[in-house]
Amino acid sequence: PSGAYVTITLEGVPSSAYASLSSNAIIAAVSLLPHENKVSVLHMGFSSSSSQTSSNRSEYDKEIPVKSKDALTFRCGWRTWSSRPIFSQNNLNSDKHKFERYMPTGGAFFAG
Repeated sequence: PSGAYVTITLEGVPSSAYASLSSNAIIAAVSLLPHENKVSVLHMGFSSSSSQTSSNRSEYDKEIPVKSKDALTFRCGWRTWSSRPIFSQNNLNSDKHKFERYMPTGGAFFAG
């Protein structure tokens, strides 16, 4: 129940690993909720960073296009999952979004 205190016992963890934690370290114990064992659809809005322009890239630092439905790994907080997103345009004035074959290199876009 919410607000309850629990005791967690870790087995197989060397005491040196515990000793290496700082006194203000945060340890999070997490689990899935009962309904979080099935496939779900998640729509995320992204905007690409323009911190590196094409003029200051080296010849070895070229962008490789990311196709829609390529396997990617997402991380949001402590959760990490693999997915094959479909990219679309960011058009908030419409209920339909144009499919993008590749991840857009500039501006905002959606992945679902």
